[in-house]
Amino acid sequence: MDRLDYIYCLFCSTRHENTVSKVLRNKGYTVIPIMAKRDTVQGGNNKQMIRHLLPGYVFFGVGEKITITDERKILSNEYMIRLLNYSDGTKELRGRDLEFVKLFINNNGIIGLLEAIEVGSWVTITEGSLKDFNGEVVKVNRKRKCALVEFELFENNNRVWLSYKVMENS
Repeated sequence: MDRLDYIYCLFCSTRHENTVSKVLRNKGYTVIPIMAKRDTVQGGNNKQMIRHLLPGYVFFGVGEKITITDERKILSNEYMIRLLNYSDGTKELRGRDLEFVKLFINNNGIIGLLEAIEVGSWVTITEGSLKDFNGEVVKVNRKRKCALVEFELFENNNRVWLSYKVMENS
């Protein structure tokens, strides 16, 4: 993997993450996949799929800070909406957000199956890229074997659906 001194989060049209990733790769950027294994039921059969953990977001890294000109070139695709930024205007990921993305870099971009306990419980992820992250279970879908867990990312609370098998009560 290329040197990634600066990592960014691009907000894009949901369900177009793969297209956006391809465009970024073609422009020479290193895309960082943020994916999760998830058990699903299709046609009455259980299947394990890999899906985007944060639909509508694509993470990428570069060796040098992106300029305004670079940003305009990045946003030239119809599915690319904007680079996310903090309240102070900084666009490069930092702190806990940067730690979060680095976990995926170190785990080939995919987290394993996760198991939530019950709605309202605080859980700690015990395995995979989200290991040691804490979140609150806000919804459980036992039929699909997944839970909606709320984490604080990018100075906001974000909810993500995760399959459940490797989390414990905090």
